[in-house]
Amino acid sequence: MSYDSEDTVSNWIEASQGSYSTKKLRIFQLSIYPVIKKVLKVIKLTRKQKNSIAEKQKTNDTLINEYKNLMQYYRKMFLMVDGFHFNSNVTKQVFEKVLGSNLPGEVISITDSAVSHIKNQVSSKTFSDKMKIAYIGPDLAYKGFDAFILLTQKLSPDRYSFFTYGYEPKKTFENVSQEGRYKSDELQQVYRNIDVLIVPSKWKETFGLIVLESLAYNTPVYVSKNVGAQDLLDKKFVFSDVDDLVKKIENNEWKNEKFPRIKSIREHVSELIDFYS
Repeated sequence: MSYDSEDTVSNWIEASQGSYSTKKLRIFQLSIYPVIKKVLKVIKLTRKQKNSIAEKQKTNDTLINEYKNLMQYYRKMFLMVDGFHFNSNVTKQVFEKVLGSNLPGEVISITDSAVSHIKNQVSSKTFSDKMKIAYIGPDLAYKGFDAFILLTQKLSPDRYSFFTYGYEPKKTFENVSQEGRYKSDELQQVYRNIDVLIVPSKWKETFGLIVLESLAYNTPVYVSKNVGAQDLLDKKFVFSDVDDLVKKIENNEWKNEKFPRIKSIREHVSELIDFYS
């Protein structure tokens, strides 16, 4: 489920399960974090056990009241903001759904210094008779991995080949080449082997830097309606469900597509300075 659909106490309680403490979040910022990562796994298990015991000791009414107060606190806090920087229209829609329409602010898409210079490194694509469709990310349902697998079952393997990257394969899928994890210096080769990228997220993504990355490598990308970076794309590259995506791919609308220019981090900083001014 996507927790933004209903702003309820029960959703807040469920979404907060397994959340990190302030102390642990601060530890993430330490330069020695990789060294103590193994220790934190033990801490996490211990904390989960303690939290489970603590929650059982509370009455349902007490827990509900605590979350109601927390919800009210966040609403009051957000309504004191004079101007919101929404990094996408998806973000704006989620905030306005809870806090009310016409919130003060602007939608300003973001960028990444590591992505904005890629254009200078783009090399030729590797071509084949079949259209190469790829997914990059974890093999998790909320990222739309299962939707991508469903797509591979709806498109003909005689015309299309399918690739996944970014996770350690745990099981096999028919007609899918699971390429596993890759290093940053292998990224260019990954995109050389991709005709079209699919970003099928089921949960709301405020932006999605992988869309920027794909465009920088001159690779057409189809995104679900939950991906904020759709603001950079023509509507024909935004799909509502897998059947809609199948139609769009089979129409070959991705061919000869002109790619939007990726703004530099300097330009983005200038936009934000203007906004705050």
